[in-house]
Amino acid sequence: MTDEELKNLIASAVGDKLAELFGGITAKSRYTLFEWLDKWYTDFKVNHIPPLSKNGLYQIRNCIDKHIKGNFANKSLNEVSLSDCSEALSKISSSRMCVYAYDTLNDCFNKAVALHELRDNPLSLMDKPKHRREKRLPLTKEQEYYFLKYIRGNKLENLFRFYLASGVRKSEALAIKWSDIDERKGIIFVNGTKTENSKRYIPLFDSIKRILAKQQHSSEYVFPYADYTIKNTWRWLCKKHADINYSIHSLRHTFATRCYEKGIADKIIQKWLGHSKVSTTVNNQYGHTIINNIIKAV
Repeated sequence: MTDEELKNLIASAVGDKLAELFGGITAKSRYTLFEWLDKWYTDFKVNHIPPLSKNGLYQIRNCIDKHIKGNFANKSLNEVSLSDCSEALSKISSSRMCVYAYDTLNDCFNKAVALHELRDNPLSLMDKPKHRREKRLPLTKEQEYYFLKYIRGNKLENLFRFYLASGVRKSEALAIKWSDIDERKGIIFVNGTKTENSKRYIPLFDSIKRILAKQQHSSEYVFPYADYTIKNTWRWLCKKHADINYSIHSLRHTFATRCYEKGIADKIIQKWLGHSKVSTTVNNQYGHTIINNIIKAV
């Protein structure tokens, strides 16, 4: 061993010892961020006392796998910085999910600090994100008429019509495969991921049959489009038609409202939408219908 190698070895050993003495942890954590997230989930959530609900565990696991691991680099736990957290959380488009991911990480880091796996919580100097709640009203029948007119001939016309005809979430439609469609039973399997109830079957309505008949079989997926393609197309439509002042998600609300107007029971609409609670279906779907009924009554 050369003198230089011996010098570096001693410096490294001294550095690790000082870190143990003054920081309560070794210079390098025993866990990567992803390893600690998995351990924290298993030790403190799956084995939580009292037990957490099945849906609660599903939400935490989904948040970790999709929104945290999907946006962070898998560094050593004690190398995760405030800027890493800020950058990763800023990539989460949903403000509600951003808050949920922050709370998940904060709890995870605090537990690591308490167990001397981490010196400081990198989120301690970061303000908690705020959830910007948007009021998403369904389209009126007039808005729906013009929307269908505007998208005629568009490369994503079938997809947008499918959202209106099925009530599925944006990402759910992209995950549907041709093999998920059972024409004999008249149903479509929707492999949703938002909640446990998201995995469901919806009817193969005649309106959906007509849409699918026009869709090319170019892939195992019915709608083989990238998320950015949908976002860019929607932005283009909004710029071209000023009265498209609503989001893609409003098409889902519109489906629920049309079902309500036809007298379909709330419980059935709940199952079709994949809501965990019927109150979510009732409270969030029927804005224009309720408002119009109030105006008529006055």
